[in-house]
Amino acid sequence: MDLRALKYLVHAVEAGSITAAAEQCHIAQPSITNAIAQLEQEFETTFLIRSRKGVTTTEAGSRFYQKARSLLQHADLIKSDMQQTPKDTLNLFVSPSVNAYALKVSMQKLQQLHPTVHWILTADASQASHQLISMQQLSDNQQWLELIQEEYYLLIPSGHDVAQKHQLNQTIQLEDLIQLPWIERSHCEFVEEFNLLISESSHSIDLTAQVENEDWAISLVAAGMGATVGPITPQQLDKDVYGIPLKDIQGAPPLTRILGLASDPSMQST
Repeated sequence: MDLRALKYLVHAVEAGSITAAAEQCHIAQPSITNAIAQLEQEFETTFLIRSRKGVTTTEAGSRFYQKARSLLQHADLIKSDMQQTPKDTLNLFVSPSVNAYALKVSMQKLQQLHPTVHWILTADASQASHQLISMQQLSDNQQWLELIQEEYYLLIPSGHDVAQKHQLNQTIQLEDLIQLPWIERSHCEFVEEFNLLISESSHSIDLTAQVENEDWAISLVAAGMGATVGPITPQQLDKDVYGIPLKDIQGAPPLTRILGLASDPSMQST
């Protein structure tokens, strides 16, 4: 059974005539007539009834047309699948300081920029040819592709007095930040800066939790366990978490960070 013959029969049925099918397939009419005749001979039955008005299917022809059409569609899918460009496979380490929202936005951009890449996320940075990290974590030998910029916010439970002060446009000072129960982000790129601020204020932090995952830190704030400072975009916060940009807090440094794709040329793999 020849797929080309099946194609000619399907076109003849759908066009309603051998002549129209020949025009659609850009071949001579006898070629279609002979191909359909060979199919009818092979299956020892009549598929089409010819008349001056064109062609109609017999009962067997109608069943055969449906199966032939399905078979041709499947053949097209196989051809399309085999012709697709194979994807490169790359290992990607994602820094623990990258939250879920930043990961989503970053991966959307990477898919647009590199549609043929199949990414494998790994927790082992030493085995990854590519890393999703902040610019502060970039090594001298790595190439850099900037993806998104995030501003640092003080994150507190929505019902906290400091949140209400900010909503009322009242002045918030570094003292207000330091006196809060604290959730420490272990992988903060600016931990040294914060430790220096705390030591200069002559206060000790009331540490309530330590986490290695950005989203856990935000969840603990939402649970009312304390406050933290982290890089976010406001869209990712739910109603239980209130964000105050550090630039709105007197005495606090207005911090931002840039996330991007760092790649090691010596570890490129496909």
